[in-house]
Amino acid sequence: MADSLEQLIQTEITTLKCSLCQNIMSVPPVHLLSEDGTQLRCGRCEKVPKESFGRDFVFEKIANLLSFPCTYDGCDEVIPWGEVKDHEEVCNERTVICPINPLSCKYIKVMNIEKHCLNKHRDNIFYKSFTIKCETIHLPCVLVYEKQLFFIVIAISHSDFKINGVSLNNHTPFKYNLKFANSSNDACVTFEQKDIEKYDERKHCFNCVSNQQCTLIHHPLSKTYGNQASRITYSREIALNSIETLLKTPHSTEVQVTVEINLKSEVVANDTSPNNDMEPTDLISSYQTDHLRNSLQCPICMEYMIGDICNCENGHVVCFTCEAKLDSCPSCRTKFGKSRNLPLENLAEVLMLSCAFADKGCDFSGQVKMLFQHEKECHYNVKRMRL
Repeated sequence: MADSLEQLIQTEITTLKCSLCQNIMSVPPVHLLSEDGTQLRCGRCEKVPKESFGRDFVFEKIANLLSFPCTYDGCDEVIPWGEVKDHEEVCNERTVICPINPLSCKYIKVMNIEKHCLNKHRDNIFYKSFTIKCETIHLPCVLVYEKQLFFIVIAISHSDFKINGVSLNNHTPFKYNLKFANSSNDACVTFEQKDIEKYDERKHCFNCVSNQQCTLIHHPLSKTYGNQASRITYSREIALNSIETLLKTPHSTEVQVTVEINLKSEVVANDTSPNNDMEPTDLISSYQTDHLRNSLQCPICMEYMIGDICNCENGHVVCFTCEAKLDSCPSCRTKFGKSRNLPLENLAEVLMLSCAFADKGCDFSGQVKMLFQHEKECHYNVKRMRL
């Protein structure tokens, strides 16, 4: 009798489906989406912005005694409550919506995604790196490296460059780096490398993030819930006016950007120090180095500006420490007010520069916050040697 009762409960509870994703209610937390209890939301859809009428703790207590079948067709696994979501992320039968064209391709098994891309999206495939102009565009593409696929989504507007880099693999020991170059001269600037993220359909759906036309109600960024733009995030966002300034060009359309995939082990080149994330030759051309240093040095104390960078009304900058000691801008005598140069602050956080004495033989490279102290102590600093 007990066995038949358990089977009855098991059968009944596994017929209940999430009102959003239509999967079995096998992932906590479970929420009520209607006052009469007929509409439910599973834990997979926890971030979907739907009003909740409370958590269904009674359901969860019963479910905690049961096991559930895997969501994916072809998988025969039966998984205890609380472990289903972890299983689904590594299931061999796992399916995902196509990262390149969700509208026409729909769901594909992860094991078949490489074949699918070769057959359907060959024009979107590049090997290790690709280069594009900084023109208004929403571009999904596939980078192939070390026999693995990486999905890159780029959104360029008149003012911003945004990018996501993801992989379908469960372990992604890879990074991507960005190099912006002025097509009319040799000036270029490379940004600190970013980790490749694990692909999350609900977060990285191309229709949600780029063209904002997704209508799937289990996607938190679906246009069904309105106000998408304020909720969309990218792994890296860069103000193009800062790039234009650094590369001495008035138009971002003269700028090209290269995206390249690297193994993390390649990034650290025989050195465990935190400054050696990139080879100095990959950072910034010698043509541009002096201009960058001048842009990031406070004209008062001559230290590199880190943290708050203050703007006067005419756009001249000084560091926060010096601004507190000044009555007016030393360049034009206007007031500083409360304005900050956020694009320059962001660049100072992520930009990688080689040592000022690189031409003397120093191979140090690192973020701006590390440079000032290093250059004072650098073995190639002649002034230091004279002290």
